[in-house]
Amino acid sequence: MTEILILAELEGGALHSSAGELLAAGRKLGDEMGTDVSAAVLGESKDDAARDAIMLEADRVYTASHPILTESLADGQIAALEQICAETSPLAVLTAKTPLGRSVGPRLAYRLDSGVAQDCMDVTGDNTTGRITVTRPVYGGNAMAKFTFADKNPQVVVLRVKAFEPSVPGLVAIDVLVDASEPDVANRFHLSTSVGSMFNPLS
Repeated sequence: MTEILILAELEGGALHSSAGELLAAGRKLGDEMGTDVSAAVLGESKDDAARDAIMLEADRVYTASHPILTESLADGQIAALEQICAETSPLAVLTAKTPLGRSVGPRLAYRLDSGVAQDCMDVTGDNTTGRITVTRPVYGGNAMAKFTFADKNPQVVVLRVKAFEPSVPGLVAIDVLVDASEPDVANRFHLSTSVGSMFNPLS
């Protein structure tokens, strides 16, 4: 399954403001590269937040609940994302440059043996090559430079907060939720195997 996957952080049981910005960036890439945009909502109050993500134009939402995920600790988020990536093989993973996201992004890339671009201000996708080009500050912010990922997926991008205007909630939501805590996801959502059956946040 080829998709752009974003980490939709939670704050107080609701989507963090960065989620809408990442979904806007993901939608831009999705439109340019002809692929879906998915969100990972990890933690308590996941169902309401997942529906909010769909209202913000996510095509698909992966959810998971576990005590370690309620603490907003990077280890649990990385473990869950790693296993979602193993199941879905996303083209790219986007996180925000928040205290959580800037820790999750590079560590996830390391676990997946893929590249990471940090502190990015813009992203552009090439439908022909499947490569993403990022724009980020260099020389202490005195100049902007563009970098293109090599041929390894997922391409992990850490986006600066406020780099994108957040998506505007739609009036109609299509409820497509994939619960990574449930074992029979494959039967209900036509995935080849269950993300939930693989999810062990302590691994």
